Amino acid sequence: RRNGTDPMSEPVIIRSPDGSTSATIHPERGADVSSLIMPRDGRAVEWLYRRENFWTTIVDAGGSPFLFPVCGRHRLPGKPGVYIWEGVEYTVPLHGFGMYRPWKIASVTDNQVTVTLVSDDQTRAIYPFEFSVSLEYRVEAGVFTCRHAVTNHGASSMPFASGFHPYFQLTENELVSCWVTGTFEAIGHYNTDFTAIAGWD
Repeated sequence: RRNGTDPMSEPVIIRSPDGSTSATIHPERGADVSSLIMPRDGRAVEWLYRRENFWTTIVDAGGSPFLFPVCGRHRLPGKPGVYIWEGVEYTVPLHGFGMYRPWKIASVTDNQVTVTLVSDDQTRAIYPFEFSVSLEYRVEAGVFTCRHAVTNHGASSMPFASGFHPYFQLTENELVSCWVTGTFEAIGHYNTDFTAIAGWD
């Protein structure tokens, strides 16, 4: 604790057992990851980009925010940010509210932290569902693992989108040779105002 501040407002730094890899997570800032240091070419390198305004804003600030319960934008004609659920209009910010809310630390070890977000009156005002989200960040030597689980505590279906949104700091040469690998069922392409999927591959 610094200067008697609430320990929940402090960042959590996790380190791999060999000390080569570390991540800094901010539960009070939407569980954003502000720093990811991993080895590259035999030296420790910061992998995440942060804008100069990172500490004063949340939107497009860099790091690696977590998006929930929306990835992208909602828009009804003439009403940006608005969607309708069961006949009621709701307004939700770009990429949802997960990155704006303080998360609670559920557990922490030297190389792993788990944080949680639970529905409350503020979330229900813009997303009328009972839910909990758990985020787990873990580091090993040269590896950063992010996992999340979303639980619907209600009796009806609960539509949501969620995802990690890292701002990687790469050189131009690294950028052209960077690949994302995994098992993809389909890749959607947004329309021009990023409010709907225009097509799938």
